[in-house]
Amino acid sequence: MNWFSILVVFVIAWWMILFVVLPIGVQSQSEAGRTEEGTEPGAPVQHNLPKKAKWATLGAIIVTVLAYLINLSGIIPVPQPQW
Repeated sequence: MNWFSILVVFVIAWWMILFVVLPIGVQSQSEAGRTEEGTEPGAPVQHNLPKKAKWATLGAIIVTVLAYLINLSGIIPVPQPQW
C-alpha cells in the first residue's frame, strides 16, 4: 500500500464518517422552540462542526490503520493489474 492509496482511504473514510456523525445530537430550531427570523425552522441551533470534524478525523485514522494492517497481513489479497 503506497502513500497515495493510504491518502485515498483516509479521505474517503473521513467524508463517510463525517456524514454519519453530522446528524448526531443536532436539534432544529423548531424542536427547540426558538426560531430566528429569516432562518429555516429546520436549521440547527448548535451544529458542533469542529467537534464532529475531530471525531471524523479520529475515526478515519482508525479505519486507515485497519486497512493498512489488513493489507500488510495479506488476509485480503489485493489484485495486481496485468499491464
